[in-house]
Amino acid sequence: YANANSSSATNFTWTMDSAGPTYTSMAAVDGSANNRSTTGSVITVPTTITITMNETLVASSVAVGDLTVTAGTCTGESVSAASASGATAIFTVASTCADTQTLIATFTPSNVQDAYANAGTGGAQNFTWTIDAAGPTYSSMAAENSTGVSRSTEGTYGSMPTTITITMGIAMC
Repeated sequence: YANANSSSATNFTWTMDSAGPTYTSMAAVDGSANNRSTTGSVITVPTTITITMNETLVASSVAVGDLTVTAGTCTGESVSAASASGATAIFTVASTCADTQTLIATFTPSNVQDAYANAGTGGAQNFTWTIDAAGPTYSSMAAENSTGVSRSTEGTYGSMPTTITITMGIAMC
């Protein structure tokens, strides 16, 4: 051989990843008001449930069946879509609920995989959330004129009120 003094590697070292992704957290985000369908005090809410694992998931390993939603006290629950983005599995859930009713989501980590086909680890994870379908309620109103005299009932002022305060039953954003 012309290059008989060359050396080539005869030993290789590599690290094998045999650990599956582990569950980190689960959160629910109610759909926007534009997507809600309201009949009386009952509300149909599309909700996005995000589940975070400790490493990137293979998108094709995340399926609608990986998340089970039980009604709690709501009705018509369904999981309509599933996807993955990095270490987050994303599910679209719909249900019909009245104010203060609950939904329960159960995620099974062993159904998802990382890039090396390792199944997720850990037991089933549950998440319960309560739907808030009620709007704020009027509580009281008061007016104060430019001289600082305050009135909370109908009356006559020497000038137009400069401050009107309306109090609602819950905090407003």
